[in-house]
Amino acid sequence: MGPGDQSFEQAAMKLREQTKNRRGESVAIFKAFRKVEEHRLHLWHKSGGGGKEVARQRSGMVDVLMRELSTAIIAEVAPKGLPEPLVIAAFGGYGRRELAPMSDIDIIFLHPTTTSPKVTEEVIRKILMALWDIGYKVGHATRSISGAIKQANSDLVTKTALLESRFLLGTREIFTEFRERFENECVRGREAAYIKWRLANQKELHAK
Repeated sequence: MGPGDQSFEQAAMKLREQTKNRRGESVAIFKAFRKVEEHRLHLWHKSGGGGKEVARQRSGMVDVLMRELSTAIIAEVAPKGLPEPLVIAAFGGYGRRELAPMSDIDIIFLHPTTTSPKVTEEVIRKILMALWDIGYKVGHATRSISGAIKQANSDLVTKTALLESRFLLGTREIFTEFRERFENECVRGREAAYIKWRLANQKELHAK
């Protein structure tokens, strides 16, 4: 057996305590957390841990880091809370919980309105800067729910990625609304056209 969810929960509690007491040093704390956990996963893989399970566990580790990092930044930038709901969701390979060592961390920031308040923009900027400082390659987008739906219907690569989206933190009702609208407006009635494109896309990728 490899490192399990319980060990990550313990790590999350430890991170919470460290960032609460040393808020100005949060990037260094999360960088150290990543280094220790990646080393643990590497040793487990070398000792016979399966690649798929290691990838799933790496996703779990990044989930913990994302949640604790984002929570700490929100508390720092908006101590009284954000002025509007915000969701951070994983998508693509990260959304599928298939995170290889050098994979991008693909995240989307979802909000209900067409424009975000300045404080929300600052929270997003700080989260992205911190992730880059920690050493991650980040694929990211900031969208309203309507904007994400429109983008998905205009670009099938985006639609594929958002099919695999997964809630990380924030206002869960916003994510539920997004998933329901995505199902109704991007999936139902469009299955045949999507499958036809997907098969052709896979054939093209395999040829390359």
